[in-house]
Amino acid sequence: MKQSLRDSGTETTSRNFLVAFDEKYFLYSIKERKEVQSIELQQGGMTVEQYTAKFAKLSKYAPHIINTEAQKVAKFEMGRRPDIRGRVLSANLKSYALLVDLSLKIERDYKYHRSRKEMNPMPSRKFGKKPKQFPRRDVRGGPYQHNQRAQKDFPGNRENGR
Repeated sequence: MKQSLRDSGTETTSRNFLVAFDEKYFLYSIKERKEVQSIELQQGGMTVEQYTAKFAKLSKYAPHIINTEAQKVAKFEMGRRPDIRGRVLSANLKSYALLVDLSLKIERDYKYHRSRKEMNPMPSRKFGKKPKQFPRRDVRGGPYQHNQRAQKDFPGNRENGR
């Protein structure tokens, strides 16, 4: 590659070398496919860290689409899972580094709360079933009877003449 650059009269800088190398050995169809992958990238089941790494790798193939910090932030936000995206959008961050950092913190917080919930599950009732009820007892410890005779035998009722 260096020899072909010299023969063509092009200065042999690292940038020129990479451009010439890509043109010769990196097919246009592959570049195009990587660009589409970059545009369509979604976090899905990836962690924020995995998504960030893949985003950085694929962003190189779409520099005309993601060429400013604002476009990078917008594209990164739109590809994230809704549970993280919804919590970060309200922060309205303009810095890609701060956005990634906040996303990582939210994911860590989400995992922490999910693991705590799995360790201490709330007791759940089956739908349609009432909790077991125990028979009511009157003050003397016997079963509560709601009839006239039980009311007459109650000591307070005798004193008041009821």
